[in-house]
Amino acid sequence: MNRLFGLFILFMLGLASCKKGGDAQSGVISISNLSQERTSGKSNFRFSVLLDKAVNQDVTMSYATQDGTAKAGVDFKASSGTLTIPANQTSVTFNLTAIDDTLVEATASYTFTASATGLISGSSSVTVAESDVPTLTIVLPATALPEGAAGPTVRGTVTRSVVTDRDVVV
Repeated sequence: MNRLFGLFILFMLGLASCKKGGDAQSGVISISNLSQERTSGKSNFRFSVLLDKAVNQDVTMSYATQDGTAKAGVDFKASSGTLTIPANQTSVTFNLTAIDDTLVEATASYTFTASATGLISGSSSVTVAESDVPTLTIVLPATALPEGAAGPTVRGTVTRSVVTDRDVVV
């Protein structure tokens, strides 16, 4: 019985040390909502990594992007490294880069995650919105056809402005 009581006391001491407040060993990391629109070339998007409370020392955390429906090197520039939130501050800003691939495609997303020892990690889905809008140009020769004519055929040209990831049916 004494052995069980001793293990219980050690367990409770362990819980108390994990929950101590006011330092970098407790807290929650969160990330602002992220959305990017691809435009000509590359687009930087600024966002914030936040702590739920200020602490009295610098907080350094690791971050990384992970593919989702958006793919690194195609839809966004992969990124990883460390961020530091200065002592007595609750946030730091950071840039991610969307890549314009000139394809008309569906909206896609990837994940950004930040973590630090002793803190609850934060992650957010980053949405890469499509900015390319395809247009179709139809060129027909100036030909007069009688209404309801069964035999004559007119040939023309249909051109789309950008490459798409789907067939275009006219």
